[in-house]
Amino acid sequence: MEQSRTTGPNWQAHLLQRTEEEMRLKGFSPRTRRLYLGHLRRFYRARGGTQPECTSEECRHWLLGLMDQDYSYSYVSQTLSAIKFLHRQVLRCESPWLAFPGPGRESTFPLC
Repeated sequence: MEQSRTTGPNWQAHLLQRTEEEMRLKGFSPRTRRLYLGHLRRFYRARGGTQPECTSEECRHWLLGLMDQDYSYSYVSQTLSAIKFLHRQVLRCESPWLAFPGPGRESTFPLC
C-alpha cells in the first residue's frame, strides 16, 4: 500500500524531492537549491511531526532559536525564505504568517 505524501516515514523525503523539482523549474541556482534543502532538512528534523505544514509559532520558535545561537541575519533570512517557498510553491497553502517579514538587521549607531 502506498503512503500518502503527508503521512508515513517517507513524507519528508517526498516533500524535499518536490521542493527540489519546483526550484529547478523556477530556475534556482544549484547552490540556492542545496542551501534551501539543507535549511528544510534541519527544520523538519528538529520539528518532527507527521504533517508538512507548520504554524507561525513553530516557525517563529525555530527562527528565534537560530538567532539565539548567533546565526547571521542572512542565514536566518534564508531559512525563512526556504520555509516560505515550500509552503507557497510546493504545498500551495497561503497562511497569514507567510507574510511576516524576515528578521531585521541589528542597528548599530556610531558612538560620538
